[in-house]
Amino acid sequence: MRKIVLTTLFTLFIASTFVLAFSDASYFDRQIPKWMESSGVPGASVLIKEEGNVAYEAYFGYADREENRLVDSNTVFRAESISKTVTAFAVLHLVEQYGLSIHDGLYDHMTSYRMETSDYDEASITIAHLLSHTAGITGKTDYSLPPYEIPPFEEVLDGEHNLERTKMVRPAGERFEYSNQGFLLLELLVEDVSGKRFADYAKEHVLDPLGMEDSTYSHLEVEDRLIRSYDLEGEPLERHRYPFNAPGGLYTTASDIAKLYHALVRPEDNPVLTEESVAAMVAPHAEAAGFYAAGADKVGLGFFLDKHEEGYAVFHGGEGAGSLSQAYAYLESGRVLVVMTNGKTAWEFLYTLTGEYASRVGLSLPASSALYQRVRTFSSVFIAFSALFVLYRAHRFSKVLRAPSILVDRRVRAHVQKIFALLMLVGWFYLGRLVLRNLVPILQFRLNVAFIALAITLFSGSFLRGKSVANDK
Repeated sequence: MRKIVLTTLFTLFIASTFVLAFSDASYFDRQIPKWMESSGVPGASVLIKEEGNVAYEAYFGYADREENRLVDSNTVFRAESISKTVTAFAVLHLVEQYGLSIHDGLYDHMTSYRMETSDYDEASITIAHLLSHTAGITGKTDYSLPPYEIPPFEEVLDGEHNLERTKMVRPAGERFEYSNQGFLLLELLVEDVSGKRFADYAKEHVLDPLGMEDSTYSHLEVEDRLIRSYDLEGEPLERHRYPFNAPGGLYTTASDIAKLYHALVRPEDNPVLTEESVAAMVAPHAEAAGFYAAGADKVGLGFFLDKHEEGYAVFHGGEGAGSLSQAYAYLESGRVLVVMTNGKTAWEFLYTLTGEYASRVGLSLPASSALYQRVRTFSSVFIAFSALFVLYRAHRFSKVLRAPSILVDRRVRAHVQKIFALLMLVGWFYLGRLVLRNLVPILQFRLNVAFIALAITLFSGSFLRGKSVANDK
């Protein structure tokens, strides 16, 4: 009898687990297309791993709308800055294999390039500084290149093809500033020490051991499988490639990135690095600052750290010309969520999906998802208030139009009033939509514009009120 009861209870537990998983899968299958449509995302690949096992994998939308090509298991995405996690693996592997230390000076091992001299000591920059964006090197890169045109690497470092020359602007270790240039230097470091091209070293020692079979730095290998990227207006972009690999040149899939992050959260399953190296990677090395502090508490080596009640999560986003993706993994529970898209408008979609997943498995929301929810509420209230205020000012404006000194036909005045109110309402609605749709990259700018517009509305209202009083006299 006892065996029967235990067997029945075990069967019910397995069945309930299956039903719950199936329910979650059905929920995401229903909701993800809605979230994508709301955010204007053309295509997406979503993969969830729990303790190394794939708990959910699905593909949505178009890899290329112009060619009517759907996203499927064969589709390759642009990793963009998620590539930096692969770079960190490669650098730590280099450290292990060649007897280096992450606290070694960059110039102790890199021989092929020297930065422009500055007021600061370039020799003080360590490998750990570069991996944690605390080397004091310029950020603010913007690589605007014709498709597939590849200039010499040194020209890129010297600022001929991006906004900032690679140089020190503050002491190493002083504070965090996100720097693609720092990872350009790490690419050279790997090549100088190993004598191999960075792409070859990363493939041999990171991609292949992790089973990332669909990942490559060569666009020629995946050109027929690669997504088409779409800009903020939903327009297709020309195919392009970067003149570098380490900061953001990887082509990959959600499945492969999930393997990479599983090796972080379960170091015993990591065939690339020792557990000591993984522990060094996930340890906090700096405070996140500025824009990045909205989603992260600390900075690790090659990714960010988000503090939860349950412990830390490690993550990195990938943003480029027409691509947005995110890899997010909980260190304690071993859960990994990877979302890859080919649309620049995917911020809302990413934060909604990661937040929903966390809620459904009983974990704290990612900081970026929690911030998104707060800002969405604030933005909606702010836009609604502004719209009502504009209507009020439109009413004041109509009083000025009715003043005897303004010789305008009554019917014209009525039309002007309606058009004025309509334009202001449409303008505020459009502004609010942009804030919600593209939350992170332009939130500060849009809210600044909103406050400036509100101030102008207040000023114009005072001016018109004064004009009305003058006319009444």
